[in-house]
Amino acid sequence: MPYTVRKTVVAVCDSGHDGLFEIKENQPQLYQDCQLIQQEEPVADSFTSETEKAHGPIETGTVQLMHNFVATEPQWQGLFVELVCVQRTRKVLHTKTQEWKRSQENAF
Repeated sequence: MPYTVRKTVVAVCDSGHDGLFEIKENQPQLYQDCQLIQQEEPVADSFTSETEKAHGPIETGTVQLMHNFVATEPQWQGLFVELVCVQRTRKVLHTKTQEWKRSQENAF
């Protein structure tokens, strides 16, 4: 996240409001912190939905909420308190081989 995004996060926190911010891989240490929290912290709440499309992919989406988020970089410490992880899994039938191909992506 460029510095301007950090300024936005600080401004939201200072205003007393809550905000939801996407953490991307362009902020490697913060993204790694998210992955670690996802693996180690208990899930406080979750929701899963599955969509099957006729003659198309099967998509499963899971949203998980984890408390007690702690960033390791000093510039981010105290700015985030919870982590939301959105996991999307897709299964697509490869028509030539009749095999299902699976892909998964996470967003924090």
